[in-house]
Amino acid sequence: MPAVFFGGKKLSFFTLFDIMSFIFCILAVQLEYNHFL
Repeated sequence: MPAVFFGGKKLSFFTLFDIMSFIFCILAVQLEYNHFL
């Protein structure tokens, strides 16, 4: 998957969306972890 992102600039929007979803995933995991503690 990442290799395709490095290959073309036309996927810049999709890459940005991936980064945003990845950050959201990390935040959600941290919230769940804090709630679990």
